[in-house]
Amino acid sequence: MIGLLGMLAMISTVGCNFEFSTGGFEPPPESASFRVEGPPGQRVNVGVRYHDSEGSTVSWHMETSSVELNEEGLYQADLEGGHDGFSIGVAVPTKETVKLILLADNEAIETQSNSASRVRLQIDRGVKMEDNELKTDAIWLKKDDRDNLLKIIDTAAIGNATDVVVAGSDSYVDAPTLNLLFKAIAKNLGAIADRSLDGWTTFKMEDGDAGFEGNLIFDKGHGKVTLGLREGKLSKFYFASEQLPPDWFSVPEDTSSYQTYSRQLIDALWNEDYDGALKLYSPSIRETV
Repeated sequence: MIGLLGMLAMISTVGCNFEFSTGGFEPPPESASFRVEGPPGQRVNVGVRYHDSEGSTVSWHMETSSVELNEEGLYQADLEGGHDGFSIGVAVPTKETVKLILLADNEAIETQSNSASRVRLQIDRGVKMEDNELKTDAIWLKKDDRDNLLKIIDTAAIGNATDVVVAGSDSYVDAPTLNLLFKAIAKNLGAIADRSLDGWTTFKMEDGDAGFEGNLIFDKGHGKVTLGLREGKLSKFYFASEQLPPDWFSVPEDTSSYQTYSRQLIDALWNEDYDGALKLYSPSIRETV
């Protein structure tokens, strides 16, 4: 399948009681909100933890979400009122400048920004927990992730996608199509110009596959990639670029690689093995069969 994978922000909430410091603190502002500024389309992890003092302890609850900055490079959200304190944290996977801005009555009162990739920004107001670090999930790539992704991309780019694609019909992408896809990308956008994979993020897909998302920079443009890995091999690949012409990709002319599956499908249907036949369809269309 080709196209940009739409992903909604995943939000989770947790809560508990902990001891807190009774030292001086700046009270939280009323009508507060926060804004994240950065590269358009960049994905970051955001966490907001609210604190309420109860004697010598503080109760808290936290909301976390994975958000994509809009086309203007912005994400903004209101903060809950009526709490004794809060902490806002942002996990930043890019070396490009990302700012976390606290606003009161829509006026900026504090700004934090990164000086490198793979950092966490945090702003606190009001009652704080004794260990007040807000540890939002790290969504940046590890070195092994980056090396494996580049190996897969390089292998597919030279026409050897069979070596890196999940075998069988459980994959959302097949090797011949992927080979043609990379050939068409190279023809229109050139070779990969930036191999750092800066700003790429990792997440878990709904079916449990390891998901990765980010921009690939080419000699003559760039495109957004979302891919899935299962046991180290490619199970999904989605690519989108506004710099590609409408007719940039064509389907394979040689269909010999699909003949085996076609024969198996016909045999299964002929023998009324409908469960077996269904497994031969791509996961992307099984629900519609």
